[in-house]
Amino acid sequence: MQRIAVLEARLSRIAGQPGRTIQVATQSLGATRRLSESTPSCCRWTAAGACGSNVTKDCTQLHEYLEHKTTTHHFDDVDACPGAAPWVASLHPQDAEVALTASGSEVKRFKTPLRVLHAADCATAPSLELQLAVNLASTFALQGVDLTAQLQQLNPANRVCVRVETTNSGYGQFYVQDIHSPPGEFRLVAGDKFTTGEQSTCFQGFIKLGARGPNDDAWAGYLGASTDGGATYDGTFTCASCSNSQTVSMTDQIIIDASNTNDGSGARCLGQDLCELTLDGWTYDGTR
Repeated sequence: MQRIAVLEARLSRIAGQPGRTIQVATQSLGATRRLSESTPSCCRWTAAGACGSNVTKDCTQLHEYLEHKTTTHHFDDVDACPGAAPWVASLHPQDAEVALTASGSEVKRFKTPLRVLHAADCATAPSLELQLAVNLASTFALQGVDLTAQLQQLNPANRVCVRVETTNSGYGQFYVQDIHSPPGEFRLVAGDKFTTGEQSTCFQGFIKLGARGPNDDAWAGYLGASTDGGATYDGTFTCASCSNSQTVSMTDQIIIDASNTNDGSGARCLGQDLCELTLDGWTYDGTR
């Protein structure tokens, strides 16, 4: 609009010179708005290219910025889709759709990615409709709750379920590395006196398990892993820092004891240092 004002000022000076006659037509660049005496600036184009009922410039600027500047479109192959130029994209606001045309023929019509609905009196906050399939490239939270991690629990990919079977009641602490752990660190998932019995927990983005004896009231039992959603627990662990044996499974016992003198059978995780247990044949691919 500043350019038009400058042009008008220059025309006024020219028109004031005797014997000078000039005809000037203005045209909007990029076909964004019409500028003429008979047709003021359009607020919103219809599918046929006509102006809407509101023809103020402020209305036009609002719609053009929000609808044209806040979405990125990527075409894998513009020669195939849309196809041969010239290309035209036309908005169909009554259907909240966009039509792509190549060489005069409509190639594809699709919903606008986002549709913002405003109340008639604007008294309430606008609502947003997602009209296309959505692939989240980041996390998704609802009122502060990370739904991304919650939804991932429904997908067995990269999920490992661990079963703990206690045969000798005692104190033990179990840790895990998964997508919820700080990089390279373990987080405590269970640490108390375990009584005889079984319990299972599933971890998304499982990397490895950790175990430690907090005192000399030793715990003994079996650890099994499932990669099929808990249907079977035939996965075995290797405890590289364990003495006597390094194999831990639902049939190969492990003892966890802060004392260094326990001579029980099976793998021995002794002392108060953390013993790391890797799941045999399991490689975490780094995705969620």
